[in-house]
Amino acid sequence: MGIVMPTVRHTGSLFMVNLLSPYTRVSIKGKADEHDRPLIFDHVYDAHMPRFREWIKRYPTVVIPLRDPTDCARGWAKRGEDFDRFFNMWENLLEFDQYDPFYVPIDHPERNDFLNDLSEHINVELKTDWKPHNTSNQPPKGIPDVSFLYNQPVIRDFYAY
Repeated sequence: MGIVMPTVRHTGSLFMVNLLSPYTRVSIKGKADEHDRPLIFDHVYDAHMPRFREWIKRYPTVVIPLRDPTDCARGWAKRGEDFDRFFNMWENLLEFDQYDPFYVPIDHPERNDFLNDLSEHINVELKTDWKPHNTSNQPPKGIPDVSFLYNQPVIRDFYAY
């Protein structure tokens, strides 16, 4: 069984890759061989969306790490990344809800429950201490208003305020 993992940058992508890599063969950007458990991982840029649809036809298990959009935006601001791309990637990510993905909100109080659901599905015991990767406690600077994201399906389910 292969896994397709579409992600928005700074939502826990590397955390999930590191968590799943002992049980899969990581394939960044879909360069997978016929290994029986590939993990195909990439960010949801517009140009990558057609590839994701093809990968999902082949490997229908979709895993999506999530992180509070405001905290994700901090990561983008800290690195001086383009916020038009930020909003576009979130919009693209929401398209994957139609594939009934396993969401793993890495900063949610019930994250272990979501991880357990994924563990049962892939028949692998996944455990972590949830130690953050690439995080900063710096106050947000230059972050645009992301509040509308909290009204979007999926995000609202995990991060409604």
